[in-house]
Amino acid sequence: MSDLKTLALTLESSPDYRVLSRIERQVSFHPVDGRKTRRGLLVDVETTGLDTKTDTIIELGCILFEYGHDGTIYRVIDEYNGLQDPGHPLSPEIIELTGITDAELEGQSLDDKRIEQLIEQTDFVIAHNSGFDRPMLERRFPKFTQLPWGCSLKSVDWQSEGISSAKLDYILFKLGKFHEGHRAVEDCHATLFALTTQLPKSQGTAMAQVLEKARVPDYRIFAYKAPFDIKDDLKARGYRWSDGSDGKAKSWYIDVAQGEMELEKEYLAGCRIPGGYIPVLKLQPMDLFTDRTLYLPSSD
Repeated sequence: MSDLKTLALTLESSPDYRVLSRIERQVSFHPVDGRKTRRGLLVDVETTGLDTKTDTIIELGCILFEYGHDGTIYRVIDEYNGLQDPGHPLSPEIIELTGITDAELEGQSLDDKRIEQLIEQTDFVIAHNSGFDRPMLERRFPKFTQLPWGCSLKSVDWQSEGISSAKLDYILFKLGKFHEGHRAVEDCHATLFALTTQLPKSQGTAMAQVLEKARVPDYRIFAYKAPFDIKDDLKARGYRWSDGSDGKAKSWYIDVAQGEMELEKEYLAGCRIPGGYIPVLKLQPMDLFTDRTLYLPSSD
């Protein structure tokens, strides 16, 4: 054992200290045991801004990995990281946020053929904020529309695990790790670690929770024609805004599990919704985390 590891263990033995260690890249997690496996694709994008309709991807990281029905992750099969020149200078805010400079992007382009080959091998896609990454990637690579998605940010009950924030850096901190990734694929490796690590309370894995969530439908509840003066309350509750473009609903909306649906409808019933009309759309796993399913259901 190295002197540094001995020192770390000594510090950890005291309740007054907590030691974080750097994530080490892993490509093998569990030996293949003969059970049927599938292939997942972890993705992470950096973009010119936060508008999924108008901003563009400047970096894409992907990890193709093998997993089992119960959430066991076996091994990394392939990975990719690429940059894309947006054709204009980045804003100072995006340079600060991403660490990517105009000089790094100049003349760069994503390898579309390589990325589409990864997509074709994939059964299931995961991002650490699929509500953002999925619309961005569907615009750039339409084949992403044909796959079910999970989300390591929204599909895992981090609160119940004693992890009060679902930001990736904080999750790693609570799991005793840190990373200093300078590329999108490094965030994918950090997310892979979070998915495979035994959680502190349930003793299960985040990957198992992501798969469980993806196997049952969610429900999209629209606060249709909600009074303007409750918009801040809706936003604080987790509702998102659809501006009505491309024929989609012009409404606040939220996605909930079946067991949460009646509670949410009761909340909206007290929000002065005109006529008490509260549209609910059943979302199949293929429909999650995408803005393509923002149409009001029929009132029949």
